[in-house]
This record gives sequence, C-alpha cells and structure tokens, in this order.
Amino acid sequence: MHPYRWPTIGLTPDHVASLTLDRVKDFFHAHYTPDRAVLSVAGNITFERTVHLAEKWFGTIPRGDSPRRSLPAEPLPDSPRRFITHGASEPQTSITIAYPMMAQGEPGYEAADIITDILAAGRASRFHQELVAGGNIFTEADASILGSAEPGFIMVNGLISPDIDDPERQAEDALLRQISRITEQGVTPYELQRAVNRFESQSKYANAGILAKAQALAKATMMGFDINTVTARYRALTVDEVNDTARRLLRPEYSSTLIYRTRGQGSV
Repeated sequence: MHPYRWPTIGLTPDHVASLTLDRVKDFFHAHYTPDRAVLSVAGNITFERTVHLAEKWFGTIPRGDSPRRSLPAEPLPDSPRRFITHGASEPQTSITIAYPMMAQGEPGYEAADIITDILAAGRASRFHQELVAGGNIFTEADASILGSAEPGFIMVNGLISPDIDDPERQAEDALLRQISRITEQGVTPYELQRAVNRFESQSKYANAGILAKAQALAKATMMGFDINTVTARYRALTVDEVNDTARRLLRPEYSSTLIYRTRGQGSV
C-alpha cells in the first residue's frame, strides 16, 4: 500500500491527534537536513557571494541520517472503480475520471502531458469546442496531469449543467466518448504541433521572472532533470508516440470515477 494513497497530513483527524512531539522531532531531523535541500539563487548576486552566505547560514548545520526511501508501488487497477459522494456547498455536480500515469522523468510523461493539452488547453481544444462551446452538458470541462516524483494521474473532469435530463450519465458518457476518440482515432499532427507550441510559449512566459526562474531551477534539480532540455523533449514528440501513450494509459479497466453531487441532487 503506497503511503500517498491518502493526504500526507493524514487521512483522518485522529492521525494528527495521535502525533507526539518526539515523533515530529524525529521526522524533522531525518528529512529536513541540508544534504536533502536544494538551494536555488537567482538575481543580482555573484557566485562567490552566494557561496559565502550559504556557508554562513547553513555551514554549521550537520548532515542528517536520512532513511533510504523504499516506497511500495501502487498496483494498477484491474477493473473500473466508481464512487459517488456529495457536499453541502457545491454549486454544481462535478465528475472526475482518473487514469494512472508514470512519474515525472519516466518515458511517456511528456506525451501524457500533451494528451491533456490536446484535450483541454485553450479555446481550440477538443473539450472546449465539443463539450463546452459545442454542447449543453458541461459549463466547464478540463483535463490535467498530476505529475511528481511518484506516479500520478491523468484526470478529465467537468462541472455538469443541471438543466439536462439524466445529467450524470450524460456527462460520464460524453467524457468517455472523448477518451475513446483519442485512443481509437488518435491525435493529428496539427493538434500535436499546436499543443507543443502552446506549451513552449507558456513555459517561457511562466519563467520570465526572477522568482519563477529560481523555483523552476530548484524543481529541476530536485527531480533530476536538465531544465534546458524540457522544451526539446516536447518538440521531439511524435504523433505515434502520443497515440501509443494514450492507448497504454487510457484503458477502461484503469479508470476511477468520482461524482461529487450537490446535496440537493439526491442521496448516495
């Protein structure tokens, strides 16, 4: 059982309430040590001054005895999973369908990211054109990845319009049709080029500021990749690679569906 199958702060209030001060201290001294940190500095400062200040403020802190990470792999689902719940203050019912995907840095990660961009990034995307602007089932529809050092998820989701018959069934069917279309028919060269161009322009804009540059460099170092090669990896994607990744990941037996109802839409 992978520890990240529930929130890192705990699954229930009892998990937090059961902590002791000694356990908190032990965890801090095991994981929050200089040898586990990445220091990223950007701005009007020399390398020599940076080293001097780093040694001044961190040099006397000893290395830690960090435990070796040995996390069990989350097994792939062997059949679709569904859960329905409700909230007191949700203005609209929402639906999310999630599919397991690889960790950042593993083969296929960039292709999975581009798949969600083709589906939902921008007004020219499939979801906007066919599900929002071109339909009456959703008021919003999106697709994204949850990418980190651990395997994550491809997620497709939407806010369901209440002004239709059998809204939950129609919403789920509409999203699954989009998934089937991309796995069976694939993406076009034009869609891939448009998505890569959009990714490159947004990446350059997002990293224009000094703070953004420092954060991006720190993340790249922590994750173990060269930040200068990211755009090139996306540019190197081929239609066949993206289509193969879609067929490999977006399989019906891998799906986990959550319907989050407004309280007024009936019981679970």
